Parts: sequence; structure tokens; C-alpha cells
Amino acid sequence: MSEPETLESFISAKFTALALSIPEDDVEYIARLVEEEELEDDDKKEGVKGMLEGFLPVKDGQTPEDLDLDPTITNIINHWRDRRAAAVAAAAAQEAAAEGEEGAEGDGDTGSESDSARDDGEGDGDGQGGSRKPSTSTPAEKKAHRAKVKAQTSLIASLSPEELAAAQRRALLAQYGYVEDENVVQDDTSGGARGETLRKREEEKEAKERRALIDAAIRGEAKRKKKSKRARETVDLMAPNLNKEKVQVKAQMLRQIAKQESQSVQARDKAALEKQRADQAKAKADKQKKAQKQERRA
Repeated sequence: MSEPETLESFISAKFTALALSIPEDDVEYIARLVEEEELEDDDKKEGVKGMLEGFLPVKDGQTPEDLDLDPTITNIINHWRDRRAAAVAAAAAQEAAAEGEEGAEGDGDTGSESDSARDDGEGDGDGQGGSRKPSTSTPAEKKAHRAKVKAQTSLIASLSPEELAAAQRRALLAQYGYVEDENVVQDDTSGGARGETLRKREEEKEAKERRALIDAAIRGEAKRKKKSKRARETVDLMAPNLNKEKVQVKAQMLRQIAKQESQSVQARDKAALEKQRADQAKAKADKQKKAQKQERRA
């Protein structure tokens, strides 16, 4: 039996069919963006287009929009959605089959095994019922983790709205493979400016360290929110008298709540992506204009 096709290989095949050569790392970035459940399909399309800009074979007078990538990107998103639905259905079927086998062994054994399975799921697992493993953290490690979370929360609370927006934008762009240009400061060691330069270097070092702490806090907060979301949406397939219709209704309600909670985040993320693309387009246009001026002068 052949190995199932990965999302990355599917993406590579689709872009290869368009005569686009995309590096493996960029394909992985695209796959992670497509898998992001917090983003709408339109946001994913814009994000993928932004990642592909540097690899599009644009000819004279042709723009990236002329290549019409939407059908291919839509196909990729639909393929990921089908893969996810199949995986969820397979996991549910496997859990239901396991529950049926346990039920055939007798009510007494079933009760003890179900309780044991639920106890095993109380650790730091990924929210998938009885498959979770119990926590092995020591009290000291748990205390250190709580202190770290408290420090990160306090740091985020102390940020100005501008600092918070900038940090969230950096996290978004880093997550999807974007790299912001860093302004390189030239050293001025002429005359009596050496002391000023050293002081400036120290300030820049402190600012960089603070920025790293902020970025780590933002990433930690995002992970905690995702973990909380998964916990809210978890369905205990080992629970007695499981009503599938009620489970489906509850899951739908939870998805609606999660969607409403993420609308403001999505709007901010979309604005950040649009600004990134606009900045890239402007830089490209400026570069082309400069090249044209040099050609006319030659």
C-alpha cells in the first residue's frame, strides 16, 4: 500500500503544473498557512499570493495577477479541508470501534477502563480524549511555568497599543514565512562620536532584548489560546450515552463562538498581510523606476 500524499507534495505538484519552482521551505510555509483554521479562505489566498511573488515568472507588461492563481490556491485549500475531514472521521470511527469493543467485555470492566482512559487524558495532551498522556511535570516545573506565564501576561499588559500591534504583526509575518527588513545603523566613529556610538549600541541591544521578550510572550499567549480553543471543542468519545446529533450541534455552536471571537484578530491579521504586500509592491515599483531612470541616462 502506497504512502498517502502529504499536503506539501500536493502543493508542489500543483505549482509545478504551473511551471513554478517553489523551494521546499516555502512550500512548508504555504502548507502551514493553509492549515491555519483561524484564517478565512480569502486571507489564505492573499497570504499564499504574497509568498509566491518572488517566484512568479513575470514578463514585460505582465503582473502577478495576470497569472490567475486563485483556482490553484482554492484547489489546495479544498484538498486540505477534505484531508482534515477524512482524518476527523477516521479518528471518530476508531474511537467508536474501541468503545464498542470495550462495551462487549462487560459493564464492570468498561466502567473501570473508561475511568482510567479519562484519567489518562487529564495531562498536558492535545485535547483528544483518552489518547492523551498524563502530565509528568514536577511541582517545581509547574511553578516555574506558572511564573513564566504570569511574567509574559504582565509584559503584554504593559505594552502600549502601538507596541502590541507591532509585536502581533511581527508574530503573524514570522509565522507565515515573512521577514521584515531591519534598518542597519551605520557606525559613526569619527571625531568625538565614539562614546555616543557605544551608548547607542547599548540602547539598541536593550531594545532588541526587550523585543525578543515581547515576541516570546506573544507566541506563548497564542499557543495558550489555541490550547484553550482545542479544549473547548474536545468531545469525550468515551462518555456514556453519547448522542451524535447533540455532539454535532454542540460542535457547530463552538465553531460559531470561536469564529466570532476571532473576527477582530482576523481583521487585524488581514490588514497586516495587506500592508506587507503593499510594501513589497511599492519596493518593487521603486526598484523598477530606478532601473528605468538609469537606462534612460545610459
